[in-house]
Amino acid sequence: MAAIARRAVLALFFATPVDEVRETFSLIASDLSEGNLSGLLRHFAKEFPEREEFRYAVAALLNAHDLSSSIQIQTVEGDNSQRTAQVDWYLAARSKVDNAVVFQRREVLAVNLRRDGKRWLVTRFDFSGLFAPPR
Repeated sequence: MAAIARRAVLALFFATPVDEVRETFSLIASDLSEGNLSGLLRHFAKEFPEREEFRYAVAALLNAHDLSSSIQIQTVEGDNSQRTAQVDWYLAARSKVDNAVVFQRREVLAVNLRRDGKRWLVTRFDFSGLFAPPR
């Protein structure tokens, strides 16, 4: 047990850029899967150009669907203030009415992030295909 705690403490002090970005996307995926729109939006910078459109798109999906999300980090580039990550994002929606699968989508996206204190905020990504209304 002590070894696990020691590894956790070391991980906090020696987190790699990929670890920091992975943690951000883990929180994003959790908030999305829990239907927590306000929690989700905390990971997106106020200057994110399409923040309102993104909020409306996600809110519309959450009103009618239970969402599940998986985000895999492919690459991370940048410095301690700004980073760009290539992420493989899987999103699935099930109807709240009959639990039927409505859609499954997967896209590789470039996501820009900036540091805000100890956390990273999304400043730009093209969400239009992934979060589009079902056809």
